[in-house]
Amino acid sequence: MMTLETRVEMSVLHRQGMSIRAIARQLSCSRETVRRYIRSPLPVADIRYKPRAPSPCKLAPFKPYILERVAAARPQG
Repeated sequence: MMTLETRVEMSVLHRQGMSIRAIARQLSCSRETVRRYIRSPLPVADIRYKPRAPSPCKLAPFKPYILERVAAARPQG
């Protein structure tokens, strides 16, 4: 994950006229990463990753069966 300090440094170097390739080389990251942060309309501190989609539970297909078995195992009384 890119730190806030690195993002600020990218924008400072870009304002100083340094090329994207030179910034990427100096900060040891890809040119596409540098481009993305420089072109972003959001302020440097507001860039966030998108939330991930929830992964399906492995037991989801068996949930009705499991609940049925748990209900059957309850004591009668």
